[in-house]
Amino acid sequence: MRKFFTPVFLILGIVFSTKAQIIINRSDLGNFIGKVYINANDTSNVNLISPGSAGANQSWNLSGLSNNNQDTLTFTSASSATCTNAFPNATLALNQGTATTYIKDSNTSIEFVGYCDQAAPISEGVVALTPPRKLINFPLTFNTSFSGQSSITLKVPNNTPPPDSLKFISKTLYSVLVDGWGQVTTPAGTYTALRKKTTSFINDSIFVLIDGNWVPTGEATIDTTLEFEWYGQNSLFIASLRQDGHGVTTSASFLLTTTTEVKELQESELKTNIFPNPSNGRFTVRSKGTSKGLIEIFNAPGSKIATAPMASDETDLDLTTFRAGIYYLKIKDGARLESHKIRIE
Repeated sequence: MRKFFTPVFLILGIVFSTKAQIIINRSDLGNFIGKVYINANDTSNVNLISPGSAGANQSWNLSGLSNNNQDTLTFTSASSATCTNAFPNATLALNQGTATTYIKDSNTSIEFVGYCDQAAPISEGVVALTPPRKLINFPLTFNTSFSGQSSITLKVPNNTPPPDSLKFISKTLYSVLVDGWGQVTTPAGTYTALRKKTTSFINDSIFVLIDGNWVPTGEATIDTTLEFEWYGQNSLFIASLRQDGHGVTTSASFLLTTTTEVKELQESELKTNIFPNPSNGRFTVRSKGTSKGLIEIFNAPGSKIATAPMASDETDLDLTTFRAGIYYLKIKDGARLESHKIRIE
């Protein structure tokens, strides 16, 4: 469950250039909509990376992080996102593959309100946080602190009852402290930043529905995590480290680059036809008037697994080595972006 939150906790760093303690106001961040953030993830030597010390005028060295795989995070308006009706208070949508995180953005705070995964059945793929989880309080500066609690509930039907259904409840108590400011160095550069430390206590429970009653299965599990994030003033996300309750770093990411989103076309505007669909893995991509472009292939969880150039009006894709299932193609042609769902049988 918690893996879906990760994309939200990573969006809240900001890069800037003055070497001094700073105050971050919402007006410093500009407009999120249309921004694309490409982040690198370390999966090889992350346990060797330390978040360093708290305090004033620190130098945090994260230059040893590796770029093992990348995430592309795209901000859009919540009103244009797939599950917008489930999150009426959201103003922003953060898209990563088939998953979308919904955010409430205001002059006083940024809050995580829920997520939607298009690869899951709609009744199972929409999850709201109750109440929303606060990520930033404005203004933000050294020694800013706040705390709160939030929970999610996810019900999943069981295809082979009994039991009839399963229910997952995850409750989180969290406390946030901006515990330092200074210079942070990643493989992408050196930035002046605030560091935010989030301590989370997570209580997970599983219930089964038997004869109309929800019955707990065993004892609840309790987990503790620490999240260190570096913020600046002009751009999102510098770096993030997550640790378990024993102080061991379990995941890390850093910003590679930011771009402006290309226009994603509505179905009536699409220039590309993909056939046969579904198929055994061999597809033809036929594009009207496109002589050069790029095809990106994503699996159902939203990870980019391959790319292919479009050098002519027709491009043959051989995906027969991929497992059967749903995949997504993004076709980029200049300032245009088309999204297509395909199935391999």
